Amino acid sequence: MITRVSDVFQIETQSVVEGLKLAWSKGFTQVEVNCDNAMLIDTIRNGFTSISNIAKVQLIHEWCTKDWKVKFRYVLGKNNKAADCLANAAIEKLNQLVLLADPQQYITRLMLIIHCRRRPLSPYIPRF
Repeated sequence: MITRVSDVFQIETQSVVEGLKLAWSKGFTQVEVNCDNAMLIDTIRNGFTSISNIAKVQLIHEWCTKDWKVKFRYVLGKNNKAADCLANAAIEKLNQLVLLADPQQYITRLMLIIHCRRRPLSPYIPRF
């Protein structure tokens, strides 16, 4: 399967839209979106969302104009290990919205794995 840059952009744009919808439905008034797609973040930060010919990008603009504060931040992919860990936990359910009841357990396990790479593996690390 060949994945084009435009496919990745569309998928990440859809993810941002779905995340904004979810945050709005949960009643959040301030949201910070961290994304490792520099092109998407540049499009949003430079105000091109309102004039984009991509429908999902225009949707981001519409969601941002609601009565709440939305901040977008670019993060390096290699610094986004927590998001990757959570995404891998839900990988079997690709075309569904997955809400992790206890995301803390996945992040705790990730931190333990990172810590153990620096030290010998301990038999006391809990398995989730």
